[in-house]
Amino acid sequence: MKDSLCKILLVYMSSKFDKSIDDIKIIFRYGKVSQSIGNGKKIYDITFEKFSDVILLIFYSASLSFGEAYFKGNIKVKGSLSEFVFAVDKNFSNKVRFSFVSNLNYLKNLLFKKYRRNSLSEAVGNVRVHYEHEPDFYKLFLDSGMQYSCAYFLKDEMSIDEAQEAKKELISQKLLLTESCNILDIGCGWGGLALHMAEKYGCSVHGITLSEQQLDFAQNNMLEKGLESKLKYSATDYRDVEEKYDRIVSIGMFEHVGFKSYDSFFGKVYGCLKEDGVALIHTIGRVKGPGATDAFLSKYIFPGGYIPSLSEITPHIEKNNLIITDIEFLHMHYAKTLSKWREKFLMQRSTVDEKFGENFRRLWEYYLIISESAFRCEFMTIFQIQLAKKTSSVPNSRNYIYNQSENINL
Repeated sequence: MKDSLCKILLVYMSSKFDKSIDDIKIIFRYGKVSQSIGNGKKIYDITFEKFSDVILLIFYSASLSFGEAYFKGNIKVKGSLSEFVFAVDKNFSNKVRFSFVSNLNYLKNLLFKKYRRNSLSEAVGNVRVHYEHEPDFYKLFLDSGMQYSCAYFLKDEMSIDEAQEAKKELISQKLLLTESCNILDIGCGWGGLALHMAEKYGCSVHGITLSEQQLDFAQNNMLEKGLESKLKYSATDYRDVEEKYDRIVSIGMFEHVGFKSYDSFFGKVYGCLKEDGVALIHTIGRVKGPGATDAFLSKYIFPGGYIPSLSEITPHIEKNNLIITDIEFLHMHYAKTLSKWREKFLMQRSTVDEKFGENFRRLWEYYLIISESAFRCEFMTIFQIQLAKKTSSVPNSRNYIYNQSENINL
């Protein structure tokens, strides 16, 4: 009986895929039943060990249910997991929802996004879920400067270290840095960008973070470099900042602000930016309009996070009297960044398994894969939004950005 029901469910699930698939073949299995789709020579063989996982995948959330079953070892994948996920996202007519029930779950997440505010206590808790692993864990797969955001690949053959240096320099050029600049770095991470701006440009930088691990690492690095006169790091929420700055930068932090707090965020940027100042917000963004956070990422990776569309950001910028002076889209750079992170991460799989367990390693592997797929399949991109209070704060031509950044001394 269970096999017969599962066969019906697998046929239904397969019907949601693009029927024109001709380069791959996917085989879904449970017990003695199987269902295939596509006629390609490249085969992805997926075996469900629990009937409940088939039910949850179809009627609850495909991303969450498949991810949970994979990292718990209840799904066996023959072939490349990453290539399977890329193929599904490319060919599946709706990558999130199979049924009416899962559409209701999606709607619930959409409404949750609209009405949830990230209070300070919630923000601290959310940060600690993801960023409170010891720095040595992140050193396994990040670049030497510990940049946990999209790199900038000026050349295809760049290493992750080179591309992250290029990213820091691109941002520095957009901020029009001089030695006299006093900078606020909102969500400074482990302090790599602040260090770059202080060392190369002689700027004074105040980096703020809610992660104790990141704060300790950044402060220790500052002391080792002897840059106490130029750098300051503190455990501060952006809502508590009162000083005025020549420049404000925020890299990969806006995704954690929360939709209901966009107004207060840009109000704070306006309030803390000097009249002739320049700000830069670098965030992951949705390509095809507003949506809801992926259920797997929301539960296991970035609780409280939301990736916005451009149409959700710009009204709050305008409402707070800030002027958009430049926007750049870095489309495939994050796909390449995530690919390099995953490659380095899996090279250390034995270390990760020993210290954190196989389930943890598979969870992070799946997170890196679905994130990369979102960029490869053009669901997500990177917005770099330059802001000012007046247009005269930046040059009329964009040459100031690329004349310097394309000749980076790596």
